[in-house]
Amino acid sequence: MFVQPSSFPQLYVAGVPQGYAASTSGGGAFIGCMQDFQVDHKLLLPQDLIREENQGLEIGCSKRDWCEDDPCMQRGQCVDMWVRPSCQCHRPYYGGRCDKEYPSWTFSHENTTSYVSYNISETHGQNFTVSFLLRSLKHNGLLLQLHREGQPYLTLYLKEGTVAMYSPHTTLLSEAKRVTDGSNYLVAVQVQYGHVVFPKAGHHRALGNVSVEAGDVAYVGGLPAGMSTNAWGGNMKGCLQDIRLDHKHLTTEGLPEGVEVYQASTTQNVLPGCHSDDTCKGQPCFNGGQCQITWNDFQCNCSVKYSGLLCETRLWCVDHPCSERVRCVDLQDGYECLTEAIFQDNALQYVANSSLLSPVTDITMDIRTRDQNGILLRAASRAEVFCLGLLNSSLLVKLDSGPSAELLAFTSDRVIADGAWHHIQLTMVEPTHSVSRWRLTVDGQRLGGSFGVGGNLNFLNDTNVWLAEKYTGCLGDVRVGGVYLPLIDVPDAPQMSRFSRLGGHEPIIGCQGSPICDSQPCLNQGVCQDQFNEFNCSCSAGWEGALCELEVNECSSSPCGYGTCQDLLADYQCACHPGYTGRHCEDELDNCLEFSCVNGGTCMDKGGAHTCACPRGYVGKRCQWRFPPVACDADTTCLNGGVCIGGDSGGNCTCKPGYTGARCETEIDECESRPCLHGATCLDRLGHFQCVCVRGFSGRVCENNREEHTERVPWLVVTIPLTTLCVLVAILVVFCMVLTARKKRQSEGTYSPSSQEVAGARLEMGSVLKVPPEERLI
Repeated sequence: MFVQPSSFPQLYVAGVPQGYAASTSGGGAFIGCMQDFQVDHKLLLPQDLIREENQGLEIGCSKRDWCEDDPCMQRGQCVDMWVRPSCQCHRPYYGGRCDKEYPSWTFSHENTTSYVSYNISETHGQNFTVSFLLRSLKHNGLLLQLHREGQPYLTLYLKEGTVAMYSPHTTLLSEAKRVTDGSNYLVAVQVQYGHVVFPKAGHHRALGNVSVEAGDVAYVGGLPAGMSTNAWGGNMKGCLQDIRLDHKHLTTEGLPEGVEVYQASTTQNVLPGCHSDDTCKGQPCFNGGQCQITWNDFQCNCSVKYSGLLCETRLWCVDHPCSERVRCVDLQDGYECLTEAIFQDNALQYVANSSLLSPVTDITMDIRTRDQNGILLRAASRAEVFCLGLLNSSLLVKLDSGPSAELLAFTSDRVIADGAWHHIQLTMVEPTHSVSRWRLTVDGQRLGGSFGVGGNLNFLNDTNVWLAEKYTGCLGDVRVGGVYLPLIDVPDAPQMSRFSRLGGHEPIIGCQGSPICDSQPCLNQGVCQDQFNEFNCSCSAGWEGALCELEVNECSSSPCGYGTCQDLLADYQCACHPGYTGRHCEDELDNCLEFSCVNGGTCMDKGGAHTCACPRGYVGKRCQWRFPPVACDADTTCLNGGVCIGGDSGGNCTCKPGYTGARCETEIDECESRPCLHGATCLDRLGHFQCVCVRGFSGRVCENNREEHTERVPWLVVTIPLTTLCVLVAILVVFCMVLTARKKRQSEGTYSPSSQEVAGARLEMGSVLKVPPEERLI
C-alpha cells in the first residue's frame, strides 16, 4: 500500500488485503516486477510504501530460473511461474514434478486370451475422443470395441501395423503411420459430428452417425468367449496405458483423488505393468548362440564362426581357408576364394559332378585382354555344344543344347580386346521356359543375341568344362549358373553346388601386364601410361606424336591475323603489321591517341600513319608553323622577357625560366607536380618552388625527418666516446708491449756482460768452497 496520492484515498498495488479479495475479479495477486510506476504523472518510489501493510514485496528484481534444473525430469514441459516451476506433463505421467505414472496393462501375455470390459455410465454424445498409449509388435489385433445392446457399433483395431477404425455406417478408415515396432505411441482418435479425425495424420473422414451413450459397453484388447476377433486380426498382444474416453480414465485399479474413472467390470488374463514374453524359453538360437530377450522378441548373440538371425549360418572365412592375395566370401553353405588371374595359353579343366541344384540359364565372366582370338569357355557332350570365345576382338557365341534345338551362333557388336576390364553376361531371355532366345550383354549394354531359340545349358552339370584355351589375358569372376569356377584349387569347399578343378597349369594370381613403361619410351618429358601390354604417352606442352617426338607447330593454325607468326616451344609470337597490335594482331591501332595536332589541326589516321589537317595560316607535321612565316619584327612580341629568334620557319620566342607559351605568356606552375613531401605546403615562385614543411620535417622538399635524427643522437653521443676510449686503450697496450720486448732483447744474444760476470763469480766461489775428503771407518 502506498501513501495517499492526490486522486485516491488509498492505493493498493499488485494485490489487495484479504477483506477486499471477494470484490475483485482479477483472479489473484500479481507476481513479478514493476518499474517506473506513476499515478497522475507522479512517480511512486519504494520509500513511499506504508511499511506495516507491505506483504511479500522486495526491492529490486532478482529472478531465479526455476526450469534450469529440469524439475519435470524430461517427462513434461516446464513453465516458470516466477516463484516456482509448473510441469505440464506428457502422457502417461502426472504429478507436480511428473514423478507419477498412470498404470499400464499387458494383454495376451505368453499367448493367453485376455480382455477388459467397462460399463459406460455417462453419455458422451457425437463428439468424443478415444486415446491411449500403445506398445506392440503384433501388426493386427483388436484394440477397443463399443457395444450397444450386444451389438458392436464402433471398432478400433490394428491393421498391418496401422490404427484403423470401422463402423457399420462407413468403410475402413486408417492412419498411415505404423505403430507396431515395439516403441510407445500415443494413439488419439476424435469423432466430431459423424467425422473421424486422426490428429497425428491431420486428416478426417466421414464416419456416419455414431454417438456414445450411457449403458454402452467398451471392450479393450479382446472380446469375451463366444465373440470372435478373427475379423480384427485376433486379440491385441502388447501393452496399453492411460486409456481415456474423453476425460474419463478406463482403469482396473484406483487412481488419485479427483481423477474421473470408469472401473473395469470384467478382467481376464490382464497382467498389471508392461511385461515381455519369455521369448528365449524355447532356446531358439543354434550353434551355441546366446538368446537375449528384447520385449516380446529375442536376439541371438552368435559365436565368432556363425551368423544369422538364429546363428544358423556358418562363417567359414574366419578360419582364412583361402591363400594370400585371394578374397574369401562366405556362402550359405560354404565359401568361395575369389581372385583375378593371368592366363598365358594355360587352360583349366572343371567338372561339376551333377552338383548344380538350379538350371543353368546364364553364364557370367569378367575379362581383360588384348588378345584378338581365343576360347574363353568350352564344353561338349554328344549332341550338346557350347563355346564362348574371341574372334577379331569381338565375342563369339555358339550354342546347341540338344537334338530338339537349333544351333545358335552370334557375335557382339563391340570390340572388347582393348586392355580394359569388361563384364560379360550371357542369359536366357525367358529362363523358366524350356527354349528361349539368348541375350549377350557387355558392361550392362546389350550387344548381341540369338534370332532363334535354344534350351538351357544343364548338360554342363555332367560334362567337363574348359576355361581359357589358347587365350592370353586376365580372367576374374567366372560363373556357370551362378556357381563360381575357382581359379585356384580349393579342394575342401563344403558347399553343395561347386565346380572342381581337374587339371591344368596354375595361373598367376593378380592381373599385371608386362612392365612396358620401365624403358621410358616417351620422349621430351612425356609421361608413360601403362594400358595393359600397351602404353600411351601423355606429352608435355609443345610436343605430340606417339612418343612425343614431334614438336607442335603452333603457327599451323595461322593465329596472327595482321602479322607474321613465329613458332616457339609450346608457344608462338606475332609480329604485327604497322597499325595493328594485340596477342593475335587483331586490334587496329588509333595513332591519333598518342599524337596531337596544335593550332586547331585535326589528326587523321590512314593506313597505320597519322597526318594533321591544318587550318588556314598553319603548316607542318603538327601544324606548328605559321604560313606565311612571321618574322621577328614589331608584329612579333615576346612577353615576360622572352627573346625572338628568327629562322626559316619564322620568328620563335625563347622564354626565360619560369615561362612558356608561343609568346612566353604563361607562367609555369612549379607546384603542379606536387614536389613537397610529408604534407608540406608548396609555394609557386618564378622559375622555382618553395616547400613550407610541417613540424618535424626539413629539407628542400621536406624529405628529412628531424625526430628520427633526434632519436639517433643519444646513441651517437654514447658510441663515439666509447669507440675513442677503446682505440686509446689499444694504443697504450701496444706501446707497453714494445717496451717489454726491447728490455728483453738487451739481456739476450751472443755476448752478455752481465751473464759473464755471474758465471765468473760462480767459478771463484767453487774454488774457495771445496768438499772435505771422505772418511771411512776401519
